[in-house]
Amino acid sequence: MTTPLRPVPTHGAPRLPEPPQKPVRPTGSVSAAEFERFAELAKEGKDLDAITKASGRSRATVVKYLTRMLPLNERACPEALLVERLGGYLSDDYDWRAAMVQAPPPPVVTHVHREGVPGLDDNDLVTIALALAEQSGARARDLAVRVVAELTGRNVTDLLCRARERRLLSEGMPPNRADEVARAWVQEKIDPTFSGDWRRGYERGYDDWEGWQ
Repeated sequence: MTTPLRPVPTHGAPRLPEPPQKPVRPTGSVSAAEFERFAELAKEGKDLDAITKASGRSRATVVKYLTRMLPLNERACPEALLVERLGGYLSDDYDWRAAMVQAPPPPVVTHVHREGVPGLDDNDLVTIALALAEQSGARARDLAVRVVAELTGRNVTDLLCRARERRLLSEGMPPNRADEVARAWVQEKIDPTFSGDWRRGYERGYDDWEGWQ
């Protein structure tokens, strides 16, 4: 015969203490009243920890908006000096509301404009190099010197070799022969140290040019 289980008496049993409730932080955008409170506490000389605790906001949020209350030229102020600097302004009837709506000036963008041979893109540079190979005279030689210097400086001699080979192919030269002649031509006319690895031009996504055919 099975003996029925008796309920365990709970009378007089100690209760575990309830865990402390964490304060609920405000969520959403900072209200106008909160901004007023930030300014009031900073003017009173409260430190950053005290302002953060009183506001219930995260420290990062408080730092962000206190920084925006400063003039534009002060917004790089270190966090350790933030409240001190803002409090100094607030003591002189400083209009922090006007400061908050001021946006920093747009960044200065410097455009580098190159002229002459350095201003040519790779396609034009190679096209001119091919044309100069057919020319003679002092002026052509002077321009060729500058074009060759730019070609080798940009490391695009391989693209010139490919262009030369395509022209030879369009004239009916067999592929193996065209490859050999194009490499020899670049070594003679442009760069004696050229390795002949012109196929890198394909890897660089070089487009076909109608002018080579």
